[in-house]
Amino acid sequence: MKNGVVYIISVVCVVAFSSFCMYDTEKMRGARGALGIILLSALAIPFVNTLVGFSDISFDDIPIYGDEYSDDVRDETLKKAFLQGIEQALKEEFFLNEEDMEVTCSGFSLEYMKAEKINITLSGSAAFSDLRAIREFVEESKLGECEVFISFE
Repeated sequence: MKNGVVYIISVVCVVAFSSFCMYDTEKMRGARGALGIILLSALAIPFVNTLVGFSDISFDDIPIYGDEYSDDVRDETLKKAFLQGIEQALKEEFFLNEEDMEVTCSGFSLEYMKAEKINITLSGSAAFSDLRAIREFVEESKLGECEVFISFE
């Protein structure tokens, strides 16, 4: 029921108005009991519909974690984060622009968060940086063996 709040408020108002209209002291006790039963049954309908609606929920759309596809996505995402971390560290340490460097790796190990080989290609103003210092910085961080290339394009 989409408009449950409106339904509940309208039922309460109808019962209150009916109680106000039946102002007979002799029949007031029986009328209050009858209106109370009507009110409780009317208020129970949205909750019963909600509980019945839970049985219609399908779990087929929820992805199953641990399958081969999600492992590939996880590995690729962690590799991208690893490369972005190297770029960010180089940017902060050597004041390089992200547009002037490209970081790639091969042999990425998820368990150790290392790569066998990290290739850094510098271009633009970053090409005039100290290549040996960049290579030593990456290798001292124990991220993997590093090679730095210069590209004049």
